[in-house]
Amino acid sequence: MTAVDERVGNSANTYTIPGYATVNLMARYAWNVGPTRVSAQLNVDNLLDKTYFLGTNGSNHIPFGAPLTLLGSIRVEF
Repeated sequence: MTAVDERVGNSANTYTIPGYATVNLMARYAWNVGPTRVSAQLNVDNLLDKTYFLGTNGSNHIPFGAPLTLLGSIRVEF
C-alpha cells in the first residue's frame, strides 16, 4: 500500500492537492524443469483503480497517476 497525504499545490499556497492511497500486489510461483528454474510473476499496481494526482510543477499542470496496471513476467534460470 502506498499512501500520500495532502500536498501544497504551489509556492504561494493558493491550492492543495488531495492525498491518496493505492494498493499494489505481487504474486510469484517458481518450479524446476529439469536443471532449469522457471518462475512466473504478476504485479498489479493500483488494484482498486483509484484516480489520484501525482503532484504539480507549481503552476497549472497536475498529472494523474497511473490507472490499474498489470505486469507479468517469466524468468528462466539456467
